[in-house]
Amino acid sequence: MSFGSTMFKNLKDKIATQVNKTNQTILSSILQTDPASISKDSGARTSSTTSHNDNFDHNRSRLNSAASDISQTASANNNYVSPARSFVPPSDIESEHGGDESDHETNSKMQRLVNIYKTKFIQLKNAYDEVERERDNIKNILQQHQDTSIKRQTKLREQIKIDRQAKEELERSYKQEISLRDNKIQELTQQVRTTNDHVQVDREEMRNLREKNTKLETLLTQCKEAIKNHQEKHLKVVTERDDLFEKLNEKQTLIESMMKDRQPEESSIQVKENFDCDTSVLLKDKERLQEELEATRLCVRQLETDLESIKQQSVTFNSNDEIKQKHEDLLAEFNEKSSHLEQIINDKLTLEISNKELQDLIKNCQETIDKDKQQIDILKDTLSKENEQHTKSLDALKTEYENLTNELQQTKQAKDSIQSLLSDALQERTIDKDLEIQQNQNTVDDINEAKASFSQKLDCQRQEHLDEMATLKSQQQIEFDNNLKELREEKDYLEIKIEQLESQHKKTIEALENELTAAAKRAQDKITDLTKQTDEQKNKSNRHEQELNEKSSQLIELEKQLETLKSQANLSQKELVDECNSLKEQYQHISESNTQKNEQLTELEEKLRIATQQLQDEILHRKNIEKQLEIISLNNSMDEFKTTITEHEQLQQTIDNSQSNDRQLLEQKDKMIDTLKQDYELQIEKLHEEHKRAVEDLHEQLLNLNSEINEKNETFSAMEAKLNSTLSEKTSLKNELDQIRIQMETIQSNSNEFNVKFQQTGQQIKDLETDCDSYRNEIETLKTEIISLVNINEENIRRIDQYENEKFDFEQDISEKDRQITERDEKIQEIELTLKQTKERATKLREALQRTKGSIKNNEQPNAVDSENQIQVISQEYEQRLKENEMEYNTKLKIMAKEMSSKIEENEYNYNQKIHDLIQKKAKVENDLTNSAERRINDAERRAYISEEQISKLQEQIKEKQLDYYRHIQDLQIEIHKLTKQIIPTIEQFSQTSIEDLYSNDIQHPFVIEPTEVDYLKQIVLAYMTGTDRLTMAKVICAVLRYNESEKSLIIEEEKLRQSRWLNSTR
Repeated sequence: MSFGSTMFKNLKDKIATQVNKTNQTILSSILQTDPASISKDSGARTSSTTSHNDNFDHNRSRLNSAASDISQTASANNNYVSPARSFVPPSDIESEHGGDESDHETNSKMQRLVNIYKTKFIQLKNAYDEVERERDNIKNILQQHQDTSIKRQTKLREQIKIDRQAKEELERSYKQEISLRDNKIQELTQQVRTTNDHVQVDREEMRNLREKNTKLETLLTQCKEAIKNHQEKHLKVVTERDDLFEKLNEKQTLIESMMKDRQPEESSIQVKENFDCDTSVLLKDKERLQEELEATRLCVRQLETDLESIKQQSVTFNSNDEIKQKHEDLLAEFNEKSSHLEQIINDKLTLEISNKELQDLIKNCQETIDKDKQQIDILKDTLSKENEQHTKSLDALKTEYENLTNELQQTKQAKDSIQSLLSDALQERTIDKDLEIQQNQNTVDDINEAKASFSQKLDCQRQEHLDEMATLKSQQQIEFDNNLKELREEKDYLEIKIEQLESQHKKTIEALENELTAAAKRAQDKITDLTKQTDEQKNKSNRHEQELNEKSSQLIELEKQLETLKSQANLSQKELVDECNSLKEQYQHISESNTQKNEQLTELEEKLRIATQQLQDEILHRKNIEKQLEIISLNNSMDEFKTTITEHEQLQQTIDNSQSNDRQLLEQKDKMIDTLKQDYELQIEKLHEEHKRAVEDLHEQLLNLNSEINEKNETFSAMEAKLNSTLSEKTSLKNELDQIRIQMETIQSNSNEFNVKFQQTGQQIKDLETDCDSYRNEIETLKTEIISLVNINEENIRRIDQYENEKFDFEQDISEKDRQITERDEKIQEIELTLKQTKERATKLREALQRTKGSIKNNEQPNAVDSENQIQVISQEYEQRLKENEMEYNTKLKIMAKEMSSKIEENEYNYNQKIHDLIQKKAKVENDLTNSAERRINDAERRAYISEEQISKLQEQIKEKQLDYYRHIQDLQIEIHKLTKQIIPTIEQFSQTSIEDLYSNDIQHPFVIEPTEVDYLKQIVLAYMTGTDRLTMAKVICAVLRYNESEKSLIIEEEKLRQSRWLNSTR
């Protein structure tokens, strides 16, 4: 009795502390119970016990099968409501032990207690039956939901497989397209490089041709000046000869007229004597002139005889031919040595090119090393992106290797082309030199042959020379124009290609940007899915804490290994940096030595160049001196034929002396060249050896670096394997978590209301994204407009270039017309000079006539009138002729001047009009273009600014909504946390009281409680404590404590809200 009383007191205390109000209602219900109801309850109990015993085996099996599913599917049926309960558990207040009573009273009390406990048990049994019915209903609902969920899972798995396959196919196709585009880009870059190399080579050829053209133009100018001088001298001699002949003719006419007009008179004896004296003087002058003519003729004959003797003596001068042959041999040797020197220079150029190539290779290697360092740093920062970055680095290295190989091939091709060009240039030079030697020999022979007929041969040679120079000029201009046209065509073709490449590159960039945006969106969707998955995984993470702890320890070990590897990588990086620094220092030393050697080579080249230039200048100077001396001798032969023979002999002597001096100089310079060649060859061999050593050292260093890189790649591959193993473990965990996710999908049904709100916000975000897309489309349209404006500007620039070309053509036409005007001015000046000369001659004749008049007046006074009349008539006729000539010249000059001035004015007017029209058109076009471009740009900027403002506003709105959403979630999490803290101790207390009641009932009535009910209660409590199923526990508590429906609904709704908050917080 004492034990029972203590148990009841303890129960009373616990129940009084938990529920105060419920105990009062229970006491009132127990006091009002009747014995009839007790008997009815006992009968119902016996019937229920029999039915329970019949259905025991079936219920046990059901409990065992459905106990594990209640925790998963209890929250699936949101509309489920437990039936109203009529059970009111009685209180144990009357079971207290009183004072000392009799046995009969105690027995009666105990019987009452037994009846009370029986009624309690019956009520509990009825409640349990109701719970079982509810459980059967729940089980049916769960089976239906399980079937639907399994079907969904299969469909989702199939969809996921299809999506993965599609994704893999897309990735493959994208990779293939990217590889094809990279190959195209590489090919196009190679083509651009080759075209640039060809353009550089063409520029060098153009420079060489221009230099040759300048040299030839200087020679032409010199030749033209010499020809002009000879022509002027020839004209002077001819004019003097003509003047002399005119004077003779005039004097003869005067003498004849005087002889005819003379009349024999006796009175004019003195006049006759004077006249006879004058005639005798004139006859003497005539005889003297005839004697001079005969002397000149004799000199000409003597010169002709001398030429014939020289031609006969040319047979004897065969020794001169041997001397010429020796001279030619020496020139051939000199040419060979000069070609050998040029070959040495070419070898030096090839060495410089190879040095530059090695420098480029070293720079590329340094760039690759820098890129590898950057990749290592990126791997340190983000281990998750190691695979992608590693593949990218490998692709970059491959492309760089391919670029290097392509560059090597291009350099080899360029080297071959340069060598071929140099060989062609050498051949052309040798051919030019042979032609020059042959021409010089021909000119010498022509000079020796042309002494007899000098005047005719001079004209022929002038004409031939002019024709040759004209043909050469025309050929050179044609070649120059053709080369310019080809270069311009190639330039236009290359510009078109470059524009096409740029357009293709822009299109590819835009496609890649679109693909990247799509991939980013997909990645964001995947990230959201993964975040949801991780949130769902966190719900069942408590069960897998042990496994996660084990794997966390493994991960810690792996992190330690990673740290060790990082430390090793840092050490290796430091070593590489030190090696790179050492290589840089070695490279600096090598570059310094190369610069010194290059300076030495440049000095030696300058010396060689100076020596060759001096030789060439001396040879050209000698040749020019010889030609000038020959021309001077021939010009002097026109004036003084006697001195030409002596000068010719002196010239031959001087030529012999110069040839001997030239031979000596050539021998000396050949010796010098041999010594210089030997020195250069030794220096070049030394440089070759040093260069090979440096290249071998660099090659070994590169091999070492490649081996180290391979070792690091192996370490990274090992790390990747470990990471793959960890990822496989993660995938296994994910599979397990997927199974858990299947169970959690039933819980997500409670979060539909919140998802609706989230979908609304998502729709708003989608609307905002559509707005953003519209603004982006507007931006793209603006970009297209900008591109069109750029194209219009390019077309305008092209038109401006056309206008400038037309302007250049007009300026050339004007320059040609100015040149014509200057030529006409020169002709006018020449005519004016002739007029002045004629006037001077007229004045001289007038003076002579006046003198003759004075002499005639003094000598012939009687016949003065007749002679004066005759002289006046002659002078008047002469003056009239002079005036007529002057008038004709003046009229012609005036007409020419008027025509030229009118033409010049017309041309100037037309040119000014055209220029004015062009300027106006250009200004209009530029103004229109600038205005349209400025308008479009302003519109585009305004639209872009508006779109940016709208986008920024939308982003701010999204951020504000997200912040409000996260704040609401945090508040819900805080409330859930508080509620969990409040509920856990109450549940523990209730579980302890229920377990103690059950134990007490087992002691008093061991036949009442069965092990299945205890297992069921344990499962419910375990599900509640683990957090997998809290609603069932809440329902049981409400049923046991008999709360009202409003209280039940509040408790269940709060429990659902708490679960949804917890899920959102985990997300």
